[in-house]
Amino acid sequence: MKLFQDNIQNTEGFTFFVTFETKFLLSICQHSTDENATGQFRVCLIIVDRNNNFMVSCKLNSCLSNVPTFYRILLVFGATNLNEMTRQIFISSVQSEFSEERIALCEYINKDELLSAHFKAFIFENVPAQDVSPAGVYLDELERSKIYVGLFGNSYGFEDEYGLSPTEHEFNLAVEKRITRLIYIKVPEAESQHPKMARLIQKAEKQLTRRSFSGISALKGQIHTSLVQYLKDEGIISSLPLEQRSCDAGMSDLDERLIDKFVETAVASKRVGFRKGTAPIDVLTHLALAKANKLKNAAYILFSATPWHLFPGARINCVFYSGVKAVKPAIAQTVFEDDIISQINDAVAFVLSRINRDMPRRDIETAPDSNYEIPNAAIREAIVNAVAHRDYNSTALTQIALFEDRLEIRNPGELPRGLKPEQLKEVHTSIPRNPLVTDMLYRADLMNRSGTGTTDMVEVCRQWNLPEPDFLQEGDQWVVRIWRDHITEKLLQERGLSQRQITGMLAAKLRRKITTKEYMTSTNSPRTTAKRDLDELVCKGLLKLCGQGRGAYYTFK
Repeated sequence: MKLFQDNIQNTEGFTFFVTFETKFLLSICQHSTDENATGQFRVCLIIVDRNNNFMVSCKLNSCLSNVPTFYRILLVFGATNLNEMTRQIFISSVQSEFSEERIALCEYINKDELLSAHFKAFIFENVPAQDVSPAGVYLDELERSKIYVGLFGNSYGFEDEYGLSPTEHEFNLAVEKRITRLIYIKVPEAESQHPKMARLIQKAEKQLTRRSFSGISALKGQIHTSLVQYLKDEGIISSLPLEQRSCDAGMSDLDERLIDKFVETAVASKRVGFRKGTAPIDVLTHLALAKANKLKNAAYILFSATPWHLFPGARINCVFYSGVKAVKPAIAQTVFEDDIISQINDAVAFVLSRINRDMPRRDIETAPDSNYEIPNAAIREAIVNAVAHRDYNSTALTQIALFEDRLEIRNPGELPRGLKPEQLKEVHTSIPRNPLVTDMLYRADLMNRSGTGTTDMVEVCRQWNLPEPDFLQEGDQWVVRIWRDHITEKLLQERGLSQRQITGMLAAKLRRKITTKEYMTSTNSPRTTAKRDLDELVCKGLLKLCGQGRGAYYTFK
């Protein structure tokens, strides 16, 4: 496939794309490369992302490498202009009564950042003079439109031989062609309202809800609300969280063995109740992962064997570095990209297999993970949280990096509004980013719902005599750092400590704290030197001062 791409990438007039929507569909399009040919081509490409936002270009050769491979590619044959890919809105009214409103509305729709990406407003005033019947032009444009906007007021307009005005003809055609109709009535209605306009308004009210407006500003606001709702109803944009939106995939794209295994685990943990043999689609519907046999994105994230096909970031990159910095080459690196529960288990195993472990005494019964240098519970909790709360809109992978002094987990996403990093070390409200995914991981006995996961991490690290984990927001990345036993001579040397300071730190490690007097004794140094060393260790973030006066001592930060 790469060879084929190389063959055509530099060929004038061709563009090459890969899409995951239909099993790695290859789409090739030959089109005009003339800079002055504004949209004249036989085949046009619409590139649609997972949020149903689209971008269009008639010359894409130069940006081939910048088009993400997870975008869906739609081919539209026979298009003659880029404008044909937007939805036309036909604005109908008595021109003399609504001249200002028509022009203002047309300009607003065609210039608004959101609306102009999806709609093009048409008014007769913008049509160049031509030797054809105005009525014919009106009706032809209306038939090409997706939405009819009617502005009704007091005047009825010119009547033809049948006693009907152009406004009513246009309304009738919109009804006949089943074009979406939006009607706006100007208020206050005058006593001199034409009787035929009053009857037209009554006719419209029997078919749809009328909207009233007074002033151009109010009309723009109502139009914006109505058009955004139209886009939502058509599934073009969505205000739902990504995991709750309808998914392009079907049941055949899921691994039913994963669903069966989940049900078995959830039933055993008494977190769900299903009869044996319940159909997979019924399981998903009961768990709010499907509706009317239509899957939600969460179902694909949870039960696809390859969730990254639709959500490229749904993978975990695990790296083991030598030292305390991310310096290549790494000692080991693996990308896990099976189903997300397997990813969690594989990532935990990757870390546990590369950290220190004491051999337990045969005569003493110990907990399974009690001899790891970092508690298994803290590692698993951090990785489960990363998968549960990551932003699946992002193409960035969850990153797990093991250094000599720490384990670092990074995933795209931010804390919910109102929650601060420091609050995670105390009891706090659970506000999941992905409620459906989080709920399924709870039912699979991988996490709890009480919001105590991070406080449990802090407590178990304390029990291991390790520093408290760090919870940080770095740009659009959420970072969790779990510290290893970083008080070793090698690591302290890498931090730039003197041999005397290293001796003092190792003495503090044995006691878990140290006073100035104890530091003087351990390092055989005078008080002024000991005090200066301890102040430097505090500045480096290795120690912190506790207490005052004679009761003062230093402990690990």
